[in-house]
Amino acid sequence: MQAIQEKKWSVIEPFHDKLSQYLRIYYFTGGMPEAVKCYLETKDLKQVRTIQNNIIQGYENDFAKYAPIELVPKIRLVWRSILGQLAKENKKFIYGQLKKGARGKEFETAINWLIHAGLLIKCMRVSKPAIPLKSYAAMDVFKLYLLDIGLLNAMAELSEQILLNHNQVLTEFKGAFSEQYVCQELLFARRFIIGLLQMQVPK
Repeated sequence: MQAIQEKKWSVIEPFHDKLSQYLRIYYFTGGMPEAVKCYLETKDLKQVRTIQNNIIQGYENDFAKYAPIELVPKIRLVWRSILGQLAKENKKFIYGQLKKGARGKEFETAINWLIHAGLLIKCMRVSKPAIPLKSYAAMDVFKLYLLDIGLLNAMAELSEQILLNHNQVLTEFKGAFSEQYVCQELLFARRFIIGLLQMQVPK
C-alpha cells in the first residue's frame, strides 16, 4: 500500500501478475458476504457460483413479492438488460434495448424501484466535474450498474476457467466488468469518506 501511495511502480511491477490474478478472483466472487465467506473457507468457485445464482433467483422472486404486480414485467426487463447494456459500448442506458419502441417514461418507475431496493446503481453524466456535482448532472443521461460485480459475472454465466485463465472470450465483457468494478470502488470510497467526515463532526 505504501509503495502504491508513493507511486513506486518499479517496486510493484514484480507483483503485477499476482495482483491481476487476485483482481480476477474478485471479479468472479464479488463482495456478497455469503459468496466471500464460501470462497475464503473452501476456495471452491463452483460453490461460489451456486450461491450467486441463488441470490439472483432470490432477488427475482422478490420482484413479485414486493413490487406492484403491474410493474414486475418491466422490472424484470430492466434487471435482465444490465449485462447487455454494459457489454455494448453504450454511452448511456438505451431504452430501446429493453424492447422495441421503449421510452423512458414507460420504465422510469421500474428503474427507480430497483435503485431504491439497492439492486442497481445509477450513474448520471455530468457536464462539469465541479461542486455541487448534482447541479451539473443530466438527469436523463445515465448508466445503470448492478450492486455487485460477482452477480454480474454470474449473470454472464462465465466459467471460472474463462475468467481466471486470460481466455480471449473474456474480451467482449472486459469493458463491462471494468466499468462495474470502478463504479463499485468509487461508491465504496464515497461512503468511506462520508463516514470519516461524520466521525469528525463534533456532537
